[in-house]
Amino acid sequence: YCRGKGQVLEKMRTPFGFVTNARTCITCNGGGYTVENKCNVCNGHKFKAVSEDVGFRLFEGIEDGTMMTMKGKGDTAGAEIPGDLLIVVHIASHSRYQRRGLDLYCEEDFNFIDLILGGSKEIETIGGNVMVKVTGGTKLGVTLKLAGKGMKHKGMAGSLLVLVTAKVPTNISEEERNILENLRKKENFK
Repeated sequence: YCRGKGQVLEKMRTPFGFVTNARTCITCNGGGYTVENKCNVCNGHKFKAVSEDVGFRLFEGIEDGTMMTMKGKGDTAGAEIPGDLLIVVHIASHSRYQRRGLDLYCEEDFNFIDLILGGSKEIETIGGNVMVKVTGGTKLGVTLKLAGKGMKHKGMAGSLLVLVTAKVPTNISEEERNILENLRKKENFK
């Protein structure tokens, strides 16, 4: 019992003499008073728990782990003025893209004939589909950079970096097999 001070003093005997230790009063939880006639709604805590839907806007290009603050939307915890609501943003991983800053990375299968002769292919970006050209002799593992096709944030745009992979047909006709066998015998294909 603290007699309105919020702390209880305890005296302990030690080999060096008496030591006085102050601890928080367990009756009033450090408040210095107790509520005798407790309210049925708040049970004497001076606030009641309520749940509220709060709308907020995420800005374009927000990073994983970004913390946002909404002033006055937090818990009162017995105080008169409510605190702030802190929101930590977690970005789910994407099945196609990997993100590093504003840049996005992905893989794209190209027809192996287009890689040899050159050609173009429509590929998916976050802003819609675009045509991408590859020059003849493009090697596997080359990265194509599409500037401005990555994430956007505060007037800036990252790049989409596309790793070139090959689409190899598994079911080919006899005629296609013969053409490929003849090509295999040519000097450039050895």
